[in-house]
Formats: sequence, structure tokens, C-alpha cells
Amino acid sequence: MKNYHVDVLVCGGGPAGVAAAVHAGRRGARTMIIEQLGSFGGLMTNDFVTGIAGHMCGFVQEYVDRLYEKGWACKYIHDCVEPEKGKFMLEQMVLEAGVQIMYYTTLVDVRVEDGHLISAICHNKGGLFEVEADLFIDATGDGDLGAYAGGICDSGSNQYGGYNAPTSIAFRMAGVNLIKYKEASDAWSKTDAAKGKGSYSYDLFSQAIANKDMPDFVFPGCLAYKVPGTPDECADVTIDLCHAYRCRNLDPEDVTRQTIEQHREMIMLEEVFKKYFPGYENCRIVAIGSLPGMRETRRVIGDYILTDKDVLVGSKFEDGITIVTDVLCQHHPTSCRKGFIAHAHFDKPVEGVVNWPAGRCNDWDMHPFMEGRGYEVRNNQETYCEIPYRCLVPKGLDNILTAGRCVSTTWHAQIASRLIAPSFSLGHAAGVAAGLCLEKGVLPHDLDGKLVRKELVEAEEYAMPLDPGIQRRKPKELVLHGEQLRAHY
Repeated sequence: MKNYHVDVLVCGGGPAGVAAAVHAGRRGARTMIIEQLGSFGGLMTNDFVTGIAGHMCGFVQEYVDRLYEKGWACKYIHDCVEPEKGKFMLEQMVLEAGVQIMYYTTLVDVRVEDGHLISAICHNKGGLFEVEADLFIDATGDGDLGAYAGGICDSGSNQYGGYNAPTSIAFRMAGVNLIKYKEASDAWSKTDAAKGKGSYSYDLFSQAIANKDMPDFVFPGCLAYKVPGTPDECADVTIDLCHAYRCRNLDPEDVTRQTIEQHREMIMLEEVFKKYFPGYENCRIVAIGSLPGMRETRRVIGDYILTDKDVLVGSKFEDGITIVTDVLCQHHPTSCRKGFIAHAHFDKPVEGVVNWPAGRCNDWDMHPFMEGRGYEVRNNQETYCEIPYRCLVPKGLDNILTAGRCVSTTWHAQIASRLIAPSFSLGHAAGVAAGLCLEKGVLPHDLDGKLVRKELVEAEEYAMPLDPGIQRRKPKELVLHGEQLRAHY
């Protein structure tokens, strides 16, 4: 069995893991990154969620700028990456930072003594092997490293029967005339039929359901991203639409069930697109995602837990290391018609945000397990939330940092960490923190998070927190159809 010793081991090669590895490597740390697939990018490149949602700054901005220079990115709703070239660019950036890559490698166990991680036990074609490291970064998304090491983990929502957020496997379609679709959508938006409807796709899916071409909604809308380098009149698009509900995302049998369901949904949706969506008459599925599209599994509890209220009011922290411009909007775990949960419940009104007496959203579909009580609270749209460094430092473990969607948040507030841009930024911060720990000879709990923030700000790798122009992202449909969405959510 061949073993390794490095300064920093990064587990997971999604956006957070790549950013962490690159910035640890750039600071001179001997760094290894392990990844279960043969390419980087996680759901962005391997599950075709190719639009980068969230606030762009630091490493993610550098990555996207390099893609634009090559013609491998385009603007379509968000900054969209060409998924195959996007994998290649991430790989090049990791190599440039001097990081050792270990593809096709899975973390299976750890050796730990009194909260100090000695080594990660991994498996690949060569069999079992160990990687000893001074510091470890859990960028697995599922919090595998933190869980195996004995960290405190949370998963699922107590208000929704312990279910996890739904999963979505995306797919790639060819032969789409985006010009024709936009013309039809623009014309529809000016008709009476658009009144009270959330989006054009919602109306088209409603027609398919009425005609029994669909049994029900898969999701009340459709997120389609153009693939860079394909012409508008015959474009490739990536479709993030399929959903599995009532998910237990740590149960392999249930994850298999979810995957099979969504594969069948894709075949149905291909026919629905051809029949009902202008410009999609000649579309065809050419690839399906190779990952199960997890939004939420484990969250490794850290020195601070980012809360629903933090996201709603736009909390700021002295050790804030990235910002979140998206509103509170976890995908609904049980309802194919509600889409998002865009509010939280509090006993008393929360200052500085939108408060409504509970009742507007108390239908069975929204709250199947319990009535929402007190006040329905929605975001302050005029500011942003920060994530503090302490969310990356697991309780009870002294030489591990987390990055990406497994950092320390509540179930609903996890919107702050799971989107692609903040995942990149959390990894970026974890890599910088790991480098600082090694330079100063301290462990993550003893590192002053304000120093991590200072490093990011001075390097202009952090969206300056004093910029009053940074506001929440406001999706077009939220602006145009606010009254309908308030009733719907």
C-alpha cells in the first residue's frame, strides 16, 4: 500500500475543493486533491448546472474571466460555462498551483486521535492507501470527512419530516432555437394569459398537464442555460429541471430511487419540450448528468451556525469571508408545485425585513407536517449576508476546515453555501486559511478569522463589504410576478 504525506489534503474536486486546493498551493503548501470522478467542477460541469449563480468575486471571477478569454463562457441568465472545457480549465489551474491530483479516488475512512485527524484512508484502482496531512479540507459536499472524523453533523429539515432538499439531475439538449423561444416568450408576456402566471414555462407545463402529457409538475419552472460556442438558432442548452422529492440523501437505496425517477422524467420532458415549447421542436437529449444532483446532505456544525435570520436580515461579521446576495429560497422537499420556500417563521416580527402574519402560506402543500405560526418573514432585498470564517471550523475537530455546501448552517440558510459562486468563495477562503495556519503554526480554531478576511480584502479577492451598491440578486420572475409568487410561496 503506497502512502502519502502532504501539508494539505483537499477531499472533493467540486468548485469549493478546487478553489481550496489552488489557494493552498499558491501559498506554498504541499497540497493534494482527491476526486471520485475523472474531472473537476462537481455539479457545475458533471451534472450540467452550467450557470454560476451567486455573487462573483475572487477565484470564481478569475476562473470565469479565463473561460471568456478562450470563448468557453457566455452570459445567459448567469455566467455560463462550457462544461467540458470548464473541467479542463479547472484542471489547468490546479496544476499551475503545483497541486497533486488524484482522480478516481474515494475517501472511505480516517484515522483520528482526540479530535486530531492523522490520515485519510482512500481507495482507488491501486487499492486502499493513506494520506497523512497537517491540515485537511472537507470539500466533499456531503461532509464525509467531518462525519468520518467524528464531527457533529446535521442533515435534513425538522419542519419537513427530516427530509433533505430535493435532488436534481440536469441534462444537455441539442437542436434548440433560442431565438424562436425568446420571441414566443416575449409575445406571451404581453398577453392576458401571462397575468398571474409565474413564467412562460410554467404556463406551457400547465398546458401539458391539462392535456395529460405530464402527470404533474416536475418543478414549477425551468432553468435552461445556453452552452457557449453553440449558435442561438441551433443551440445546445443544459436543463436543470428534474426533481426527486421526499429524499433521504444519505440512504444509497433512496438515492438510486431518485436517480431512476429522474431518468424517466427526462425522457418524458424531451417529448413535452418538442410538443409545447416553441424553438424546441427538434430538440434531443445528448447527455445526462453523471452525479445525483445533491443540494443538501450533511452540514458539519462549526464554531458558528449561519441561521435563517442571518440570511434574511443580511448579517455582517468581523470575520466574514464571503458574501451571499441570494434570498432565502430552499427548494421545497415534498411539493412539486411550490418550488421554493422563500420565507421562514418567527414568533415575533423581525426588524428590517418583510413580515406578514402567518396564514398566507399555510396550505397543506406548503406545510404538510405542521402549520406555520407567528410571522412569515422574507428577505431584506436591499443588502447582503456574509458567511463568517467560524462556519468553516468544525466543533471538536482541530485540524479540519470545511468548504462548500457542507459548512455550518441551518437547513434553510444553506442557500448561502450551496450555490456555485459562494461554494467557490468558501473554498477560496479555506485555502487561504490553511496557508495562514501553516505559516503561523496554528490550528484553524486558533486562527483569527479577521486575518483571513483581511488577506482576501487586501488581495481584492473579496467583494468589498462596505460597497453600498451590492444588493440581493433579484430574479426577473420575482420582479415581474411578485404578487403571484407571494401567493404561491
